[in-house]
This record gives sequence, structure tokens and C-alpha cells, in this order.
Amino acid sequence: MRNVVVLCYDSVRKDFYDVYAPRVRELSDVSLNQCRAASSWTVPSHGSMFTGTLPHEHGVHTHDRDYSSIPVEETLFSAMPDHERIGVSSNVFASEAFQFDHLFDEFETVTEARRFPQGIDPTDYISPDDGGLVRNQLRLLADAVGHDRPLRSAANASLTYADSLSRRLPVPRLFDGGTKPLLRAAREKVRGTDGPFFLFVNFMESHLPLEPTLGYDESLYSAPNTFSTGDRSVWELLGSAEEYPEYLRRRRGLYGASIDYLDRHVSEFVETVLDETALETTVVVTADHGENLGYPGDDGLVRHKSSLSEGLLHVPCDIVNPPAGARPPSGRFTSHLDFDRLLPALGRSEFPDVGRAAVPAELVGLSAGPNPGPEHDHWDRMIRAVLHGDEKDVKDSDGRTVRYELDPERPCWQGTPADIDSVSSRWSRFFAGDLCEYKQRASSEQEATAVSASVERRLEELGYQ
Repeated sequence: MRNVVVLCYDSVRKDFYDVYAPRVRELSDVSLNQCRAASSWTVPSHGSMFTGTLPHEHGVHTHDRDYSSIPVEETLFSAMPDHERIGVSSNVFASEAFQFDHLFDEFETVTEARRFPQGIDPTDYISPDDGGLVRNQLRLLADAVGHDRPLRSAANASLTYADSLSRRLPVPRLFDGGTKPLLRAAREKVRGTDGPFFLFVNFMESHLPLEPTLGYDESLYSAPNTFSTGDRSVWELLGSAEEYPEYLRRRRGLYGASIDYLDRHVSEFVETVLDETALETTVVVTADHGENLGYPGDDGLVRHKSSLSEGLLHVPCDIVNPPAGARPPSGRFTSHLDFDRLLPALGRSEFPDVGRAAVPAELVGLSAGPNPGPEHDHWDRMIRAVLHGDEKDVKDSDGRTVRYELDPERPCWQGTPADIDSVSSRWSRFFAGDLCEYKQRASSEQEATAVSASVERRLEELGYQ
């Protein structure tokens, strides 16, 4: 038996990871270099990672974001009965707000405002007008004194207020996107644990909005301190990203700097965990999906909406300190769909062959966010893909079927789409039923998930409202 740690980066694509994460790559003993996510945004991707099934099978996707519909017994944890299940996340879509925590024995959410998760949440006290912010800050400090964790509550209040004030000045953002407090919380959770344990940590450092930040390597980006990726809306950029070359250059630079920042802190954490845990520990570093950055291979798109591009599907997967005898898989591809076999096997000190000749991916509708307007139906389409050999077939509920050329030596790259009459013969192995019928049924059955005001505000900050 051994501990299993999964460190999941949000929105980190393989090609940028290969350049900006040399430390973790150096620590890695096995790299699954052709790993693909099962979907292109957080909710369905996490559902697939934990169940080994596609979104249309596990049912958690755009139209139903509630993970409580997935019984623990139907996840990879059914094969890890002796492992304590620990989760730490800064991703609102992988938190208690959407019942993600029900999969774990212990779960903690860390945000940019609530950097000490046992303390009070400052976002509950913030109002949009300046005077209200000052008054609420005083009330927040007063409530913090009476909290059962007064010091941590006061720290949350003070740091949030300092960050708010700094945003009015032409200086870098004072605090990171949650990486340091996440790792601190993860260390506290596993310190002294006899094990075996399963630890899942989700990082939002590379998710939008990206801004110059203290601690980022300034040599990696050229954006001024006043720049934010939120300066342009996703719908302004969709399909016309090449019209904003300076914006994209700054965005890509900050994106790389954020991955470099993750790499520095995560590599240190990995070495600490390996040294301090009582049992042998295997660490898996991956991403729930990648990010479109306006490249031609991204179909000219930006962000992770309405697409199954290679920029979104091709993700890192490095394994540190695997069991003896571990070796790269025999097949051309690997997939998050095999985590339900891989991770329990690692916990038993085994290393299965998770190679595949072909892998599927699926997106059920437009990911969360503001309405795109007149073209809503197009962006809200359902998309399915099968990667096989050096090709990828993609079919959507608009009725279009295309094929892309792939190149194993070019991470996240795909060629120009060519219309085809029929998809790969492997299609029926992965997909049951008509995608248009499933999409229509899922849309008609959609129910809004009620969330708190603080979650609403967090979603707005991330561009989802």
C-alpha cells in the first residue's frame, strides 16, 4: 500500500507545461506524454477523472453541475477502501458549492480571499461601493475577533483588504491565485497521517483572470502592471483572436509565468511530501483540461469554451515515485478515463498498462459563463471526438463532421479541419446514442444549482457570470 497524491492544474496545456514546468518534469519518473482529458472544462472533466466514464455516462456536465449525483461507490474510490480521501481545492466548480466535497472524507476550499480556510470568508462582507467596502471591513474585523479561529479570520480580512486597495494602484497583484495557501493546507492535511491516504489538490493559478503578480518571473512576460486578461471578453475574442496580437502576446506571457510559478512551488511540495510521509507516496501531476490561446491550431479560439481542440485536450501527466517496474504505456494514447484504474493500482503499489490505440472526448454544451447572444445555439452545441493514430475525428450537434491531422511530436497541435462523410469505425465503441438527442434531453432537464453570494462573486471574478 502507498499514498497517492494527484496535483491537478486548471487550464494548463501540454505544450506550455513542457516549456514552463522543468522542475516537476525533472522529478518525474514516468511521463504519459500523449495524455488526453475527457472533456474541455472543469465539471465534466472531473466527473470523468473520478468515474472513468464520459460526460454523457456520468451525467455531470454543463446542464447538471451537481457531483452528488455520482455515488462514491461508482468512482475510483471503490477500489481504494483503505485510503483516507482528502481534497483541497481553489476551484469553485470543484468545491462544496457543487457538492464535489461529498467524494471525500475531508475537504477544504481555499480561495484568493479565504487563504486560511478555517477562518472567516471575507467575500461575504464585500459590497461594490467603496464606502461599503470600508464599513464592511470594519464589521468583518469585528466578526473575526469573535470567530473560533480569530487569528486566521483576521488574516483573511487584512489580506483581502490589502489586495483590494492595491488593485487601485499600478502595481502587481500582491497575492497569488491560491497556490501557496493551497499547498500549506495540503501539508497540514497530510502531516502526521499514517496513511494510506489519497490527496487531491486543484490549482487555479493559470486560470483567468491573469495579471502581473508578485512572485511571477518578470522576465517571462511583458504585460504592464495595469494589464488583465479580463480587459477583453471571451465573446469579443471568439473567432477573431488574431485581431488582438498585443493582447494575445501579453496573455500568453502571463500564462507561461503562472505555470512557472506553479512549477517552483509544486516541485518543492512534492519533494517535501515524499520526504515526510510515513508510507511510500506516488505523485501524479496533471491538468483537468488545457486552454485555447488563439493559435491557428486552437481554431483561433481563446479560453476553454465550445471546443475539443488539442490545446484543450492534450494535458500533462507526470508520475513521480511510481512503484518499482513502472514503464511508459504501450499504446499511442492515454486518457483521464483510465485514472479509475491507474490511481487505485498505484495505491496497491502496482502500475498497469494504460495505453490506448484510440481515446474519446466529449463536451455537452456551452461551459458556464455569460450568454454569447445571437450565436448561442452554435456555441452551446454538443461535441464528440475520437483520436486514433495521427488523426482526430470530431462531430457536433450542428451536423458537422471533420477530421484533423495530429503530430505526436507537436503537443497541442492539430491541422486544418477537413470535412468528412463518416467518422472512425472506433466511434461506436465509445459513444452510445445520437448526440443531438442527448443534448436536447439534457438541456430540457437542466436545473440551476443554487449557490451563495460569495460563490456568485467568485464565479464573476473568473468570468463565469
